[in-house]
Amino acid sequence: MNNGMQVIVETLVELYHNSYGYTVQYEATIMSDKGDYDTPPSVEWDYVIIDVEREHNSCVGVETVFSRDLDEDTLAVIDKTIDDDIDSNWEKYLYN
Repeated sequence: MNNGMQVIVETLVELYHNSYGYTVQYEATIMSDKGDYDTPPSVEWDYVIIDVEREHNSCVGVETVFSRDLDEDTLAVIDKTIDDDIDSNWEKYLYN
């Protein structure tokens, strides 16, 4: 993207799925062009999951799990949550 901005952000999201609470730490690269008077900036991002912790709602204790060990449904929920987080906060991440 020309004449734009790029930032690398490391943050986390929390979500609940199938009786588990998940805390997912990820690193995202967010890129944006400048846009112009009539066109808002174009924003793209890519991310890597760094760490996943989960806790069952009826047990005490947190376990670290590998994303490769999670089922496809849980991974899809995590991916959507991360995408939603970046989509909602990209301006804050780029400009702060």
